[in-house]
Amino acid sequence: MVLDGKFNEILKFSERVFRVALKPKNKWSENENEFINENVKLERNKNNLISFSQKLFKLYALIEEETKKEVKI
Repeated sequence: MVLDGKFNEILKFSERVFRVALKPKNKWSENENEFINENVKLERNKNNLISFSQKLFKLYALIEEETKKEVKI
């Protein structure tokens, strides 16, 4: 997503991960379980989805900050 310049997709992805992370794992729907298993590759991220989603939010914020600086120049 970053390399393709699809920055809004990072935000949408992190929001979806965060929504899933707020639920207890045993309450995830089949779609949510499938989404996490297909899209979150590292086990450490799967085990701590809230932290992972927060890092994605921060990445998005940093990208937005940098792209706004480029526009001003």
